[in-house]
Amino acid sequence: RLVLTTARRQAAALEFYRARGYEEIGRDSHGEYRLHRLEKRLD
Repeated sequence: RLVLTTARRQAAALEFYRARGYEEIGRDSHGEYRLHRLEKRLD
């Protein structure tokens, strides 16, 4: 599986990854950043 993290403010990145089959598996914060964790299974 592939796992990645991107910032909420990167709306184009979130759209790009979701369109390619990544699913959100969690959210977190790091300082001022609101982060989304996504994964894609490679089965």
